[in-house]
Amino acid sequence: MECLTRDIEKARLMLIAVGISPSKKGFNYLADSIVEFSHGYKSLREVYERISDKHSVSPGNLDRCMRTCIGGLSATDTCDRINKMARFNIVDSKTLLTCGNFIALMSEFLRYDSMLKF
Repeated sequence: MECLTRDIEKARLMLIAVGISPSKKGFNYLADSIVEFSHGYKSLREVYERISDKHSVSPGNLDRCMRTCIGGLSATDTCDRINKMARFNIVDSKTLLTCGNFIALMSEFLRYDSMLKF
């Protein structure tokens, strides 16, 4: 349980670091999805089902709220922030950050958090 709590805290900090406001409805959904995906779930569908059950929302509502959070980011600023966290250029302004891509990328950062620079 302690590991899960620590991972949720790290995921929330990563979201704030890339410019997602904690006041957004999808913020907690994204944080939970990142942690669940990083713990070895095979598909986003499985993650969405677990998170939607946890928060008592439909998977469609969950996805829409997360897309709203990600879509509200400025492409250039977000790329710069992600690249700064990774310490190398991993994304550019042409990279399409869908919910799935964003969750997978942040999950990898969470797995290798010793490399991150906030």
